[in-house]
Amino acid sequence: MIGIAQAWEYGLGSPEIVVAVIDTGINYTHEDLSQNYLPIGYDFVNLDDDPMDDNFHGTACAGLIAASINNNIGIAGLANVSVFSEKVLDCLGYGSADQLAAGIYHAVDHGANILSMSLGSFENSSLVFEAIQ
Repeated sequence: MIGIAQAWEYGLGSPEIVVAVIDTGINYTHEDLSQNYLPIGYDFVNLDDDPMDDNFHGTACAGLIAASINNNIGIAGLANVSVFSEKVLDCLGYGSADQLAAGIYHAVDHGANILSMSLGSFENSSLVFEAIQ
């Protein structure tokens, strides 16, 4: 138990808090996410403005963070925040350090207060390290 009910006593978050999910994309048409989704992300895999998720990992992560609350659909996200997608991983969950670093820079440049990255690598990348700094 993480005590979310007690945490909600302090507040339910704010749409002014912007979270960038840097992952496989987000299914922004999902009925539990569309209300809190901002269309400002980018697809660094297909190099376009449509970061639709074709793996569903990013959508699951976004749902845990920002699924609509009190709508009797699916789950309730941890907070009532806004979310957008930086798609840096393909349908198999693979991506490059270049894509990840670009996603980090793009997210920050587009107003993200929080970056969520549920991913890993077997190698160190100075490019990614610099982007995080």
